[in-house]
Amino acid sequence: STTYEILEDPIGQDCSRIEVQRRILHNIAERAWDFVLVETPCSSLCIALEPSIRSFDEPHGKEAMRSTWGKYLDKSNVLIEFSARVVRACHAVDVDWMVENPSSRRHGIAAWQAKADRISLWDMPEFTSLCADIPTASTTFAQCAFGSPFQKYTTVLASASTSDALAAYLSPPSCTCR
Repeated sequence: STTYEILEDPIGQDCSRIEVQRRILHNIAERAWDFVLVETPCSSLCIALEPSIRSFDEPHGKEAMRSTWGKYLDKSNVLIEFSARVVRACHAVDVDWMVENPSSRRHGIAAWQAKADRISLWDMPEFTSLCADIPTASTTFAQCAFGSPFQKYTTVLASASTSDALAAYLSPPSCTCR
């Protein structure tokens, strides 16, 4: 298995770097992997950030936050865009894939009215267009259902061919946390 983790190699495994992106996309095109798991960094989309640095009107970053958060938002946006490109590259060569990220709080079992105004990865234009363009499957679950001490609702978006596996392994009973 191959991993890209910036903490292990801050240059050669930094997915925001063009050279690393090219290498990954080349490996996908060559079908070097049977399956690709993408865990897009989610901190710039965190519902706990106060004030929020993104909005539905300004998904790539609020203009008012640019002076403080601009570089951070730019790098996060590169990684979000690259994550969508990875999925599209996998789809093009029929390689199964999954993307994991915190759930949208606007609807479904993770709905939380107090945070419904916060944008998630799933609301970003790159992912809404991806879901409109290619067949996908998804599931949302609370991590506490798997023994985590935290509720943290998580969504996994995946290639449509994985829908049975998603249902079998990642659709546990709903959260019972307070």
